[in-house]
Amino acid sequence: GLRGIVRSPSGNPIAGARVLVSARDGTAFSAETDADGRYVIADVPVGSYVPVAGAPGFEDRAVQTLFGIGVRGGETTPLDVTLR
Repeated sequence: GLRGIVRSPSGNPIAGARVLVSARDGTAFSAETDADGRYVIADVPVGSYVPVAGAPGFEDRAVQTLFGIGVRGGETTPLDVTLR
């Protein structure tokens, strides 16, 4: 799975932001941040993903790395995101 915090450019947590990952078969997994900007997406299958985060008043942001964000079995991958 994935877990982390979504923040504004000034570093403040964003409540009500959405973080989404899509599997190759098109299945989407998502979560909404709590009042502290924290989210957990527990049921993401093992694989490599390009998570997308967004919130009202901010631009959507795809978190891209060379090989994607890896999710391994039995582990939760930390991923904090800053929106613009």
